Amino acid sequence: MNYFDIHTHIRKVDSEISSVLSILPGDSIPEGYYSVGLHPWFVYESNFEEQLELVREKALGDNCVAIGECGLDRLTFSKSGGSVVGDKALALQLGEELQKKVFEGHIEIANFAKKPLIIHCVRAFPELLIARKSIKTTTPWIIHGFRGSQEIANALTGAGVLLSFGKSILSEYASNFKVREIFKELPADSILLESDNVDKISCEICNIYRAAAEIKGISIDKLQNIIQNNINNNLYLDGMIRKQKQ
Repeated sequence: MNYFDIHTHIRKVDSEISSVLSILPGDSIPEGYYSVGLHPWFVYESNFEEQLELVREKALGDNCVAIGECGLDRLTFSKSGGSVVGDKALALQLGEELQKKVFEGHIEIANFAKKPLIIHCVRAFPELLIARKSIKTTTPWIIHGFRGSQEIANALTGAGVLLSFGKSILSEYASNFKVREIFKELPADSILLESDNVDKISCEICNIYRAAAEIKGISIDKLQNIIQNNINNNLYLDGMIRKQKQ
């Protein structure tokens, strides 16, 4: 079995690793699997419609397996809304409304393309759960780089959302003890693994798998089977099992 990296910005050539490269709307289409979306850090009133159209075009590519990363980021609501000079509260409100509008656009594209969403969410899980309940969605949702609380994890998995974990489960990150405990208790069919931006060797996907297997108290082979089943059930909606060799 291969290691499967559900979300990375740095693709590495390794015959044992299958990965999904996250690209922005204006990026060229890469070789291998990719996801495409407008990251909430780059949502602006002036061009979001054009950016969403680019997402829609690239979403139909043969190697596009997911839409995203997209989502909501409370720390950047003011960026999206424009200048905070003057009425800061209004700027924050405008930013939140715009991010929600763009996120809803990604949900529509995912439904259209029949592909799951890879979601970036920072301090906006209540809004995300409201969207999950109120907006018609026909594809799986995946929270990338989950670092929330046990309560949030339970609410998300209870709503059928998958949680992807990266370096936060590595033992060297002592502050992430609670995340490791949350990961340990999660149902096997609700987890995925990722490297995101690899900034050191320890954060490479094979080491994240080792940490995950240790936390779960299972072998790496068993964990690889669990992740592969979750990939097959959620990424490839036509039921076909596809493997990527880089």
